Amino acid sequence: MTSPASHPDKLFLYLALCFGIVFAFVVPPIQFADEDSHYKKAYAVSTGDVLPHAVVDASGAHFGNRLPRSVLEFVDQHRYMIGRPEAKYRYSDLYLRTAAPAGHGDRAFNSHSAAALDPLVYLPSALGMLAGRLLYGAVGASALYTPAANLYFGRLFNLFFFVACVTAAIRLTPIAKTAFAVAALLPMSLALAASVNRDATVIAAAFLFTAFVLHLAHRSEPIRRRDLVGLFALGLVLLLGKQIYFSLMGLLLLVPPGQWGPGRAKWRSIAVLVGACLGLYLLESVYVAALGRGAASPEATAVHQQLAYVLHNPARCLSLMVATPVRSRIGWTVGLIGNLGWLDTNFPYPFLAVPGVALAATTLFDPGGAVGLAPRPKLVALAILLATGLAIELGFYVLWTSLPSEGGVGADTITGIQGRYFLPLLPLAIVLVRNGWTAGWTKAGELVDLLLPPVLTAVQVVTLFILVLRYWIP
Repeated sequence: MTSPASHPDKLFLYLALCFGIVFAFVVPPIQFADEDSHYKKAYAVSTGDVLPHAVVDASGAHFGNRLPRSVLEFVDQHRYMIGRPEAKYRYSDLYLRTAAPAGHGDRAFNSHSAAALDPLVYLPSALGMLAGRLLYGAVGASALYTPAANLYFGRLFNLFFFVACVTAAIRLTPIAKTAFAVAALLPMSLALAASVNRDATVIAAAFLFTAFVLHLAHRSEPIRRRDLVGLFALGLVLLLGKQIYFSLMGLLLLVPPGQWGPGRAKWRSIAVLVGACLGLYLLESVYVAALGRGAASPEATAVHQQLAYVLHNPARCLSLMVATPVRSRIGWTVGLIGNLGWLDTNFPYPFLAVPGVALAATTLFDPGGAVGLAPRPKLVALAILLATGLAIELGFYVLWTSLPSEGGVGADTITGIQGRYFLPLLPLAIVLVRNGWTAGWTKAGELVDLLLPPVLTAVQVVTLFILVLRYWIP
C-alpha cells in the first residue's frame, strides 16, 4: 500500500478542496485582503461590465464601475471587522444576508482600486457569480441571489480554478512534485485561493507556467502548436494580472533549442510569445490612459519624483534594495506562510515553523522526480528569481513608498511589500534549492513520505481553528 505522499497531486487535491471549501464559508464576507475592491470588479465582470468607467475632476481620474447599491451596501456592512480582531461575526448576520431578497437594479458609480485592472484575472470568480445567477434564475429564485450568495459562488470558482491549475502543475513538473503541493497548501496560498482575489489566479498561473516550462525542458518531444497556445495564455495571465511576474517568461530559455525547431526557431517563437503578450497589454494600457484623459494626480507626481530620485541615486537605491530583505525577513516569511485576513489574523510563530519545515524538507529530501536543474539552467533561473525580487522592491519603492503617507520621495526604507507577493516565485525557488545530494538521502525521504500527510492535515485543521477563533468566537 503506497503512502498518500507518493501521489502529491491527489494529496493536494483532497486537502485543498476539503479545507478550501470550508475556508470559503468560514471566513465572513470581505475579510480577505482587498476583497472589497476585488469583489466589486468580479461582480462587474460577471454582468458584462468588463471595461472600467472613469470620472475626471480636479484631483485626477477616478476609475470605477456602475454597481447595484445593494452590492455597495453589502461591502460597507462588513468593513467593521477589518483590523479589529475583537470584532466578531454572527450566524444570524450570515443567514439574513444570504436569505433576504436583494435588488440589483438601482446602480451607482463607485470608484475602487481594482476598477482599472484587467478583467481576465477575474474570470474564475466572475464565472462563478454568473453560474450562481443562472442557477438561481433556473429555479425561479433570482430575488434570493443576494450579494452574499454572489460572493460565495465567486470564492468557490476561484478555488476550483486554483486547485485545477496547481493539480496540473504538480502532474507536469518533473522536479519536486511534493514541494509544489506543500507550497500551494501553505495557509496563505489556500486562503487566497478561497477568496475573491486576483492573487489566486496569478499564483495558479505562475505555478502552472513554471511546471509547464520544466516539463517542456525535460521531455524529448518537440514543442507543438498547442504548447505555444498554453504558454501564451499563461504568460498573458501573468502580464495582465501582475506585470512583475511576466519575468517568468524568461524560463523559456531553459527549453533546449532543438525542441523549438530548426535554426533560430527558438528565438523567433519566444519573440512572438513575448511580443503578442506585450502588444495586448499595450493596447489595454492605451485604452485606460485614454479614459483618464491624461489627468494628473498628486500620486502620479510623487511617482515621477521618486523615479527621478532613483535615476539620480542608483547606488543608494540598490543598497537599499539589498538591505531591505534582511531587515524584513521575519515579516516577509510570516506573510509568505500565513498572515490571513486583512493582515489581522495571525498564527503563533511556532506553528508557522511547521509548514515552513515541511516545505524545506520536501524540497530537499523528496526522492521522487528529477533531482534538479543542471548548473547552467540553474544560473538562468537564479538570475530570473533575483531580478524579479529586485523588481518587486523597485516597483514598491517607486509606486508605493513615494506616497507621503508611506515614506515619501527619497525614503530610506521600502514599504508595502508583503510576503504573499513572493508566492508566485515559490516554485522557481524550490527548483533552485532542489539538488541531487540531499535528494539521495533515502532515509530522510522515507520519513518525509510518512509524516507529510498527517502534518499537512494538521496544518489545515489548525488554520481552520484560528479562523473560527478570529471571526466567530467572542
